[in-house]
Amino acid sequence: MAKRTNGEGTIYQRTDGLWIADLTLGYDDNGKRLKKVFSSKNLDVLQKKVNDAKYRLNRNIITQNSDYTVAGWVQFWLENYKVNTIKSKTYDSYENTLNRHIKPAIGSLRLNKLHTDSIQQLYKQLHDRGLSSTTISTAHTVMSQAFNQAITNHLIYINPWQGYHTTKSSKKESNSHDSPATRYICRTLY
Repeated sequence: MAKRTNGEGTIYQRTDGLWIADLTLGYDDNGKRLKKVFSSKNLDVLQKKVNDAKYRLNRNIITQNSDYTVAGWVQFWLENYKVNTIKSKTYDSYENTLNRHIKPAIGSLRLNKLHTDSIQQLYKQLHDRGLSSTTISTAHTVMSQAFNQAITNHLIYINPWQGYHTTKSSKKESNSHDSPATRYICRTLY
């Protein structure tokens, strides 16, 4: 294999046949190198992973490694970004929503591992518990805003909450829990 030019990353094959790529993403505030390691049994697949990462890096949409859980990030966001920007009653409502509805359902998931199926399950759980449209809307608002801040902080590169909205049911449907397509089931917009 020919020598790779600067910025292409290091690619090598281990003795067990697994291909490894080591890509430098940048440097932290202390000058420590930030890197991402990829692996694949197929060199072409590995090269695609590296190219995808370089694409995101070049467009400033690569994420930093984060140890935040969903609940940990939302709590941090509330305490550091929202505490002085919203009324205390609104803050209490957001924190109550986090503690009563978000933490038990998806709070322990890693921030960058939250997928749309987990969001769908959360909305279904909130609906099945008979929660009001205001409570479900508040949960959506809290999560969407917190994840937008996570994008700004380079912890994630897409907001999985953006593709969802809660749908309202008619008064007839609100009395029946039998129909799976009734209140507050999320649906993707794209």
